[in-house]
Amino acid sequence: MLGILAHKWKEGILYFEVEWFSKETTWESFMVIQEDYPVMTSECMIANNTSRKSGHDPNMTWAHKVARNIKQTICCLQCKYEFYINKRTD
Repeated sequence: MLGILAHKWKEGILYFEVEWFSKETTWESFMVIQEDYPVMTSECMIANNTSRKSGHDPNMTWAHKVARNIKQTICCLQCKYEFYINKRTD
C-alpha cells in the first residue's frame, strides 16, 4: 500500500480510499486495513479526525494506542542503541 487518499462513512462503516503499489485505488473498510497496515491507518485517522462521535470512539482509541505504542517502541530502541554505542566507545 502506498497510502491512504481519503475516507468516508457508509452505512456506519468507515472506509478508506487506498492507493496500492500498482497505482490502482480501491475503497477498503477500516476492519480490513487496520490489521495489515496499522501505522498508516492510525496516522490517517488521527490526522483527519475520522470519528463521527462527539464522545468515546473505540476506533479513535485504537488509533491513538497504535500511535502511542509506535512512539514508545521508537524511544526504547533509541535508548538501547545509544547504550550500545556508548558501551562500545568506553
